[in-house]
Amino acid sequence: MDVDRRILANSRQCAGRFPDRPPVFSRERKVKPRGTHGPVPMPKHPRDRGRRPVLNLPGGGFSAAMLGAAARVCDGGFDMFRRPVYRRRTRQLGGARQGQGMARVLIVSSYVASGHVGLSASGAVLQALGHDVTGLPTVVLSNHLGWAHVAGGPLPVSQLRDMAGALRANGLLEDHDAVLVGYLPSPDHVAFAADLVAEMRGMDPAPRIVVDPILGDAPGGLYVPEAVARAVRERLVPLADTLTPNHFELGWLTGRALPDLAATLEAARPLAPEVLVTSPPLGAEVTGLLAVRGRRSALFRTLRRGGVPHGVGDSFAAMIAAGMAPGEALGRLDALVLCSIGAPHLAIATSAPRWVAAPAIGPESQV
Repeated sequence: MDVDRRILANSRQCAGRFPDRPPVFSRERKVKPRGTHGPVPMPKHPRDRGRRPVLNLPGGGFSAAMLGAAARVCDGGFDMFRRPVYRRRTRQLGGARQGQGMARVLIVSSYVASGHVGLSASGAVLQALGHDVTGLPTVVLSNHLGWAHVAGGPLPVSQLRDMAGALRANGLLEDHDAVLVGYLPSPDHVAFAADLVAEMRGMDPAPRIVVDPILGDAPGGLYVPEAVARAVRERLVPLADTLTPNHFELGWLTGRALPDLAATLEAARPLAPEVLVTSPPLGAEVTGLLAVRGRRSALFRTLRRGGVPHGVGDSFAAMIAAGMAPGEALGRLDALVLCSIGAPHLAIATSAPRWVAAPAIGPESQV
């Protein structure tokens, strides 16, 4: 073993507790192995010795904190929402060894040059969490539509098919852990996304398909053409393993009025194997998440906050695609929102040490 090898000090605990001073680690010191584990690198500085070192596990380098987070369940009785831990991987591109990530996620959504919405939000969140991202932008804009001046537009579907074909020919569509489908501007874009998802579902192993049906919101209604909404309902929803609609989108997809939680729950159950309904009807000052899997469900609550930038739904869907449990994703999303109130964009990068380490929100009850 190369005794000069040093470990990268980028754990969440290190960044959160000592953001202004990078920890110093000594050369690896061999200690007595415990079980099947090998030597544990020991911190050099006295102030660093309370931190959790990276364990030398046979399958890779998960930190003890990461293993604990992966095993944590928000509350007893909700083990069904436990997520699989994606294996760490090393990719070979052109003979060069590339960086490791916990998961590889393919995102099909809109992209803005400035700000964090669509792929620009979900990709940034996944990268802050240490995941690899492959992005296919359905729309390229200068910024989101809330600004006075906007330039750009949808990418031609023919160009997207060419991009996907090049990825396929280079072997870069394989070995993804999840696919996240977001904003689609036309029925042809929906058809492209559905064809790509169907292709990837046939791979071995097949990635988990997360569909964020970006159609509209209350009280404004649809903000995509109705033909797009119908295409999403007919082509994409049946392919989803996990669906993340807001309350309005769930009502539109099911064609039902959803005045209360009971109606929302009954509408969500047959729609997909797992449905995570954001902004369920919980009152003016409370928002949250209704998680539904088959006949089981859980309700998570958090405060409704004002002055929040765009991109919150995209960020939540990305966390789910990364394999987080609903309560864990909601806890981190709430911390990200708190760090971003009043800002023009979500503070994904600048506040990462805070929201990445935020605790999970436990379920209030089983509905």
